[in-house]
Amino acid sequence: SEPGGEEGHFGANENESKVVIQRYITDPLLLEGRKFDVRCYMLIASTKPYLVLYRDGYVRRSLSPYQGGDLGDRFAHLTNAAVQKKHERYAEMKEDSIWSMRQLQEHLETQGLAPAGWVDEQLSPAMMRACSEVFESARPKLQRRRGFFELLGVDFVVDEGLRPWLLEVNTNPALFVNSKVQEEVIPPTVRGTLDVVVAAWEQTREAGAKVEAGLLPGMEGFRVICDESAGG
Repeated sequence: SEPGGEEGHFGANENESKVVIQRYITDPLLLEGRKFDVRCYMLIASTKPYLVLYRDGYVRRSLSPYQGGDLGDRFAHLTNAAVQKKHERYAEMKEDSIWSMRQLQEHLETQGLAPAGWVDEQLSPAMMRACSEVFESARPKLQRRRGFFELLGVDFVVDEGLRPWLLEVNTNPALFVNSKVQEEVIPPTVRGTLDVVVAAWEQTREAGAKVEAGLLPGMEGFRVICDESAGG
């Protein structure tokens, strides 16, 4: 409350009062002294019935060394491409700003920062569980119509204790390619998305029809978060 006993308001109107407050991770795991995050994908391939899938993506590294006390250096703290591409050395360093999940595992294992198999056995499953919770939280509000789908970009930061933290969910993830790693990840993700979505749509031509995920083309690389037709 404000002085005088009247209730205070964060924003001038109702819309401005709707905010999300996040804790800033002050102890991020660093790659060669640089902050990074992990982009993965959640595909809502069908809403009637629900078929929701997870897919690994790639690692985005900042181009400036991380200094925790210097919050003014956007290049050190914000790893997304919209910021990093404005760095004065982006043209010469862009390939090193995007790592594959395999590169992440190899580096952490070589440096003694993570055990063998950590990315596949611990990180990806943890991100997949978080994606499942995101979906379940939004599930009651989603419109359910045959043919509706959405490819979401989901970003995580990892702290020094190897715990992934959800940063944000992007409804319009960047699908352009600026590096060799992205060439390996993004086009197959887009092709797989279209193959799965179209096939799921065709399977549900008749009212009440189920989606048989195991028969869908394009499923390679995807893992099932929710399969309503199978009781999930």
